[in-house]
Amino acid sequence: MKKQHLVVAILAVSAAVLTGCSWDDFKAKFVGNDKETTVSGSAVSGSAVDVEDYDVNECITLAEYKGVEVDCKVTDKELQNAIDEYLQSNPLEKIVKKGTCEMGTVVNIDYVGKVDGKEFDGGSQEGQQITLGASGYIDGFDDGVIGMKVGETKDLNLKFPDPYQNNTALSGKDVVFTVTVNYIIELSEAKLTDAYVKSTSNSEYETVAEFKKAKKEELQKQKEANYGTTAFSTIIEKSTVKKMPPTLKEALRQQQDFMNRATIAAQFGSSVSFETAMAQYGMNQETYDQMLDSSAESSAKVQMIIEAIAAKEGIEATDEAVQDYIQQNIKSANVTEEKYREAFLDYYGPAVPFDDFIKTSYLYSKVSALVEDNAKVKNASTKSGK
Repeated sequence: MKKQHLVVAILAVSAAVLTGCSWDDFKAKFVGNDKETTVSGSAVSGSAVDVEDYDVNECITLAEYKGVEVDCKVTDKELQNAIDEYLQSNPLEKIVKKGTCEMGTVVNIDYVGKVDGKEFDGGSQEGQQITLGASGYIDGFDDGVIGMKVGETKDLNLKFPDPYQNNTALSGKDVVFTVTVNYIIELSEAKLTDAYVKSTSNSEYETVAEFKKAKKEELQKQKEANYGTTAFSTIIEKSTVKKMPPTLKEALRQQQDFMNRATIAAQFGSSVSFETAMAQYGMNQETYDQMLDSSAESSAKVQMIIEAIAAKEGIEATDEAVQDYIQQNIKSANVTEEKYREAFLDYYGPAVPFDDFIKTSYLYSKVSALVEDNAKVKNASTKSGK
């Protein structure tokens, strides 16, 4: 289930390609010790897109960016949307002790993996919940479970992909997984009742009224904490694009595509192709291309807004300032600049050169701070960060 939300989140990315990946997340996934999710730089191919010179003032009509009002009051509609999202993310689960596993079925299984007759580290699990067709396990695992009945035990004779990035020692090796289906989990739409609240909140709340009050307070705190981001989003919404530099859009389109594919590969490994992952969630090449175009246009708009505000405020990405910015990042992550650059290439690809990306990121850090400092916050219990 979590992987479905992951795919949806990846495909919803637009301007976040510039600002949405924190260094901590970047480090954890692609620089740190989480080797299971690292994408090898040796697989990176392609070249930078030659972006044309453009006059940002001819391309963007910039909205007022100082004194942007941010209302922290939580509306009834916002509260209901948050509740609906919670219900969707936490459906009712019913354990079924009979039946046959089918594609898309959520099942609870035990399995023991053996190579050359011996169990290997990480190859065995008990009470593992997976969605068949989207488990992320190696090729043939889900297909082998499909058709099994609850209570049945079966040996799956499979082979690890070569290379197998999660554990290179297993690359290309034959493996036998002995799988037992414990039960099937039927998911159904949840309704907000006292009984549901008690069952999903670990008895933190007893009634719907308590749950709604807590959710509203949570949303209020989020609004107060994120008022700077909200102010910048308002500027994006109210600014208009007069002319879109085609090569800027193409560079960001290629970067977004690379990032999507790298993220899917990092999370699913080689067992699921990018096209298969997209198809599982109702997206074909045409709809993916449409999403990619929209994402690139959004990212280009954000970049030009950043550049336009920076120009008006005399904020410059000098070589010295950018280098200091890089040093701050690599110091906080305890990595070398070489590793930093390699990780960037692994995740974002070559379409937008590292130095250009970092300059935009630096300008964003300065512009967003300016917008936040000048925002006018309304209906806040506390002005978080002010």
